[in-house]
Amino acid sequence: MNTRQVGKMKYCFIGGDSFEEDHLVWSPTTGQLVANHYNLVWKTFAKSGQGNFYIFNSLLQNIQNYDFKLALINWSSINRKDYITYHNSWQVTSAVKSLIIKDDHMALADQILYENLNYILGAQLILEGFNIPYCMWWGINGVENTKNTRCQEIIKVIKSKGSFYDFESSLFEKAKSNGQLLEHFGNHPNREAHYSHSLEIIQFMKSQGITVSQ
Repeated sequence: MNTRQVGKMKYCFIGGDSFEEDHLVWSPTTGQLVANHYNLVWKTFAKSGQGNFYIFNSLLQNIQNYDFKLALINWSSINRKDYITYHNSWQVTSAVKSLIIKDDHMALADQILYENLNYILGAQLILEGFNIPYCMWWGINGVENTKNTRCQEIIKVIKSKGSFYDFESSLFEKAKSNGQLLEHFGNHPNREAHYSHSLEIIQFMKSQGITVSQ
C-alpha cells in the first residue's frame, strides 16, 4: 500500500550506512537529530556496511511511500560494492579498491568514482523532481583528486546545487580528529560526534536556504 496519502504526518527520509542506523550505542544519529530539529518523523532506510548503490536504491524504492518533507543522506565509502542476491537480500564487498588515480585514459579508480558520483547526482535530481528539500554529506569520504574531466564536471554540478555539506570532508574524518570514535564498535562516530555534526548540518541548511516543505 502506498502510504503517502495516509494521515497528516510529516516525514523525513534518512539514507545511509551504519552511521545512520538506529543503533542503541550511537543514536540519535546526525539525520535523526536534524529531523527532530524540524519536528519531522524520521524514517531511516540506512543499513550497516552498505555502499552507495544500496543507498541510491533505497531512495528509489521508498521515496513515494511517505509524505517526505525533507531528505537527509549520509553517503558511504565509494569502495563498497553492493549486490542484490537471488534471495532479494543485499550483500556488499569492500574488496573493490580505488587504485591510485593515474593520469591515464582509463583508470579503475576514476570509473569507481564516476559511478558513485552518478548515484549522488541521480539522487539529487530525483529529490528535486519530487520537490523534496534535501541535504547530503559524506559519512566516509574516499574521493581522491582526479584529473578525469567527466568526474570533475559531475563534482562541479553536485557542489553547485548547494545541498552537499563540506564535500571534501566527512563525518568520520571530523569524529576522528576530535577523538569521537567508538574504537570498540568499528570506529563509528559517537553520540557527541553526531550531535556536533547535526548542528553543522542545520547551520548549513539555514545558510543555503534549505527549508522543510509544507
